[in-house]
Amino acid sequence: MRVSSILYTWLPGAVMVGVQLGGCGGELSGADILADLRRQDLLAPLEGEPLIPDQWQRPRETDPLASDEITIDDLLQTADRFNPRIAEARAAIGVAAGATWQAGLYPNPSLEFEAEEIPLTAGGPTQSKTTIGVLQPIIVSGRRSAAVAGGWAEQRARGWDLQQTRRAVFGDIRHQLTEVLYLREAIRLNGSLLEVARQTLEVAETRFEARAAPESEVIRARVEADSLELAIDRLQRDLVAAGERLNMRVGGREVPIERLTIELASTGPKLDFAPLEQLLSQHHPSLLAADERIKAAEHGVEQASAGRHPDIAARLAYGFDGESDEHILEAGLSIPLMVFDRNQGNILKARFQLIASKERARVQRNGLRADLASAYQRYMSAREQIPAFENRIVGAAERSLAQTRDGYTAGKLLFLDLLDAQRTLAQARVARLNLVRELNTAWAQLHAILGESLEQPDGDEIQ
Repeated sequence: MRVSSILYTWLPGAVMVGVQLGGCGGELSGADILADLRRQDLLAPLEGEPLIPDQWQRPRETDPLASDEITIDDLLQTADRFNPRIAEARAAIGVAAGATWQAGLYPNPSLEFEAEEIPLTAGGPTQSKTTIGVLQPIIVSGRRSAAVAGGWAEQRARGWDLQQTRRAVFGDIRHQLTEVLYLREAIRLNGSLLEVARQTLEVAETRFEARAAPESEVIRARVEADSLELAIDRLQRDLVAAGERLNMRVGGREVPIERLTIELASTGPKLDFAPLEQLLSQHHPSLLAADERIKAAEHGVEQASAGRHPDIAARLAYGFDGESDEHILEAGLSIPLMVFDRNQGNILKARFQLIASKERARVQRNGLRADLASAYQRYMSAREQIPAFENRIVGAAERSLAQTRDGYTAGKLLFLDLLDAQRTLAQARVARLNLVRELNTAWAQLHAILGESLEQPDGDEIQ
C-alpha cells in the first residue's frame, strides 16, 4: 500500500478522533460562559462578538444631557454609558471569561506521520515502515476543574469590580458636581456681597460730598467693591474649569451647567455609624470581589497541588511495513516520572498567593472603614454646624451691619466700624457656604463608599 493511500484512508478518521478528544469538556463550559456574557449585555445577541462601549447600553431615544432640566440621574446615566473607566471594567469581565473558557478546554491531540527504515536503494519509501497516528494528552488530576473553578471566581470578582468602578465614578461625579454647584453659589454670594459693598460705597460717597467724611473712606469702600468684582471673575473662571472636569467624569460629554436643576443641600439625614459600617462590611463590592479572589486563590492551590500528578499521553497509530508487506498497529502510553519536578515551587507560590489575597482583603476592609469613619465625621460635623451659622452667626452679622450703617450715616460711628461689620458679614456667609460645601462633599464621599444603598434624605436634596 502506498503512503498516499494510507494518508487518504486513515487521515480523516484520525482527525475526527483528535477533534472528539480535543473538544472534551470545553463545549459546555464555553456555552455557559457565552450565555453569561450575553446576560450581562457584553456580547451581541446573535453574532456572539464583543460589543463596543457605545453598545453596552441600549441607545436612548433622547440624550439625557439634552433635557431642559438636567438632574443627577441624567449625569449618572450618561457616565454609565460613556465613562471609559466603566467601559474598561466591563471589558475586564470578558477578559476573565475568556481565561475561564480557555482553562476548561482539553489539550489538543497531535496528528503524527512517521516513516522509518527507508531504504536508500531500490524501492525507497515503498519499502519503509510508515505509520500515521494520534497522540492525545490525558489529564488524570483535578487540575483542569480547579482552573475552571478559579476562573469563574475571578470572573465573579471582575463583576464586583465593575460595580465598584461604577460606585467610584458616580461618587467622583457627585464630588465634582458639588464643586460646580459650590462655585455657582459662591458667585451668587459674592454678587450679593458686592451689592452690600456698593451700598457702603454709596453711603461713603454721600458723606464725602457732604464734607462729613474724608475721601480715604470712599477709596477704602471702592477697594472693597473692586476686590469682590475680581473675586467674582476668578470664581467664574474656576467654574468653567470645574465644568470641564465634570465633562470628563461623564465620559467627555458636555454638561450644560446653566441647565443643572440641582442645588447644594444645606441639611441632610442624621446617620448612625454602626448601620453604615455593617452595610459596608456586608455589601461593599471591593470586599465581595476580595472574597471571590480568595476563592480563586484557594482553587489555585488545588490546581497547583493537582500538578503533582502529571498528564499522561496515549498514542495510537496505524501503519504499513513495506518490507514485510503487512499492516501494523501501534499503541503506547507515555507517563512522566516525577523524580525532580513535583511542582513544589508552584504549590508554594499558590499557598503564599492565598495568604496574600486574605491579607489584601483585610487591608481593603480596614482602609474602607477608615474612609467611611472620616466621611461620616465630616458629614455629621458640617450638618450640626450649619444651623448654628444660619440661626446665630449670619443673622447677627446682618443685624450688626444694618445697625452700623445707620450709625455711620448718622455720624455716630466711624467708617472703620462700618467696614468691619461688612467684612464680618462676608466672612460669616462665606464660612456658611464652605460648611455647606463640606456637607455635600462628605455626602458624595459616603455615596462613593456605600453607593445607592445610602439612605436618601427627606426634604432638601443631597445629590
